[in-house]
Amino acid sequence: MTLKLPPRSVTAPSWDADPVGWAEWYLRENAHVYREFRRLVLASIEHHPSMPISADQVLHVIRWNSRVSARGDLFAINNNASALFARLFLEEHPQHRALFRTRRSALDDLDAESWRRLMVAFEPLRTRRGPA
Repeated sequence: MTLKLPPRSVTAPSWDADPVGWAEWYLRENAHVYREFRRLVLASIEHHPSMPISADQVLHVIRWNSRVSARGDLFAINNNASALFARLFLEEHPQHRALFRTRRSALDDLDAESWRRLMVAFEPLRTRRGPA
């Protein structure tokens, strides 16, 4: 038996051709996925402050426990987001660097201009502290 799935409208750039373009697009079009990622990571830290955390693990929890999914991508929750989200979370919360496990990623080889572009795309998602 073949499972027939409804066609998805894919608007995402190709990760392989343009990882920075894909990351900018994902942050802009699917900010809700990063917000859920951050919420789950912070909840995990609150409940288990010394337990190491894996970005892949958090994305699997999002897939399993929620109705959160990306729009316009090939996948409801794209695995390419794990490396991106881990690095952005640590940019936002460097005090948790010792708890967060990351593996080498293509993102680690980006030049300064590419990181600047990612940080511009990420800025609207940052947790705000203090007076607005």
